[in-house]
Amino acid sequence: ELHGYVIRHVFEINQFVSGALVDMYSKCLQIDSATEVFRRTKDKNTVMWNTLLSGYTNSKGAYSVFLKACLMKGLNRLL
Repeated sequence: ELHGYVIRHVFEINQFVSGALVDMYSKCLQIDSATEVFRRTKDKNTVMWNTLLSGYTNSKGAYSVFLKACLMKGLNRLL
C-alpha cells in the first residue's frame, strides 16, 4: 500500500523517498521491486546504489551482484 500511495502522489521523484522504498523492498527480499523503483528514479545517488547492491547481496549472492552492477553501469565488456 505504501508504494501505491507514493506512486499516486508522485513522491517517487524524490530520491529520499525512492531510496527508502529501495531499502524497504531490499530488506523484504523483493529485489525485483527494489530494482524497478531504482530504475524509475532519475537522480541516483551513492546511497541508492549501495542500498540496491546490498539487497542483491542479501538475496542473490555476491557474484550476481557484481554481474548486475556491471550490466547496469554498461560495463558488460568486463564480463
